Amino acid sequence: MILISGTFLAQLIPILLQPFLRRIFTPREFGYFAIYTTIVGVLISLANLKYESAIVIAKKNTTANDLLKGGIIISFFFSILILIMMILFKENWINFFQIPKATQVMFWLIPLSVFVLSSYQCMNFWFIRKKRFKTSSVNKLIRRSSEGIGQLFLGFLKKGGANKALSSNGLIVGGIIGEVSNFIFGFWQCKKYELNWAKFNLSKIKEALKTYKEFPIFNAIPSFLNTFSLMFPVIIVSSLFGEETTGQFDLSRVVLALPLALISVSVSQVYLQKISEKINRKEKILKEYKKMFFILASLSVPGAILGYFICEPIFVVFFGDNWETAIKITQILIFSYAIKFIVSPLSVSIIALEKLRWSALWQFSYFVLIIGLFFLNGKSIEEFFIIYACLDVIIYLIYFIITTYLILSYDKTISK
Repeated sequence: MILISGTFLAQLIPILLQPFLRRIFTPREFGYFAIYTTIVGVLISLANLKYESAIVIAKKNTTANDLLKGGIIISFFFSILILIMMILFKENWINFFQIPKATQVMFWLIPLSVFVLSSYQCMNFWFIRKKRFKTSSVNKLIRRSSEGIGQLFLGFLKKGGANKALSSNGLIVGGIIGEVSNFIFGFWQCKKYELNWAKFNLSKIKEALKTYKEFPIFNAIPSFLNTFSLMFPVIIVSSLFGEETTGQFDLSRVVLALPLALISVSVSQVYLQKISEKINRKEKILKEYKKMFFILASLSVPGAILGYFICEPIFVVFFGDNWETAIKITQILIFSYAIKFIVSPLSVSIIALEKLRWSALWQFSYFVLIIGLFFLNGKSIEEFFIIYACLDVIIYLIYFIITTYLILSYDKTISK
């Protein structure tokens, strides 16, 4: 409840600012912001090779401590590699995303965003391990409030006609302000909660990374593919329909992802910590799994039905009259997001059970299906999103079946 309430307050800030920001910045500017956050989001999933998940399930605090530091070191070198790749292939990515000159300078900050966000992921899993849920919630508030203040301030500069180059990119700049603030406070709080940053034993860090080598082998690439699959539709929409439609799609994603951000992600972190403890004690977890499923389903199904009917008046009142396409997209995708709301938190059971190969197989399959959306060139916007929604529903139902099967199999071994 602490995580959910903290996340709710953190997400409430940008939501309350959306009616203002959507009237200040154009759909095209939101489109570029969506492209930036999509690229960063995809790269983060690979930045620390998924060692952050091992921090929660590590049997010793000293091992978890070494995993955290190892994850941050890997994130640093990964971000340097990204910067080198951007320099070497400058013309390619600028032309592919059709980034205007005034916005290109912001995209050079992608490696910074990747480092601070992926490093904070490691810190956040340390907080979850230590059951410092309040700390995790406070950090979310810090990030979103500093991000929102930065975006709103630059938005007012834009309306006043001051510093056009900076203010027109206010969405990206504000986002970076929030990310850096989050990193700084997370760094300080880790030190407060039993983490000694000054003490680096590289041999122990290497040993911890080697112990949990299954995470980069069977979880990093599949997780990258899964995140890619979740976020790459933004790039596909940009390629097929242009930045204007991408901005419309971005608003739809913001609204639909709200329940996932407010409840689903927070629940999954607590659920992972809880069943990890049960597995370490060799206890059954099916009862916990069922309870979580019914809680999520009772929220998701009625919410999706209600949302379908009320999203049009809500969009018009809060965001203005320029977002008609976003309304149609939201009504099409709302039920696929309802399935994600239920399945995503439950799927962390696979991490706790360390059955990462199953997750890898599913994530690769999802990746292949999403890439197939590129071949829908010539379809209308409505047809494109209907096909996308159907693919999401099918693949997440399969994920649910796999997760349930693995939990039933585990509980059978405990009963023997």
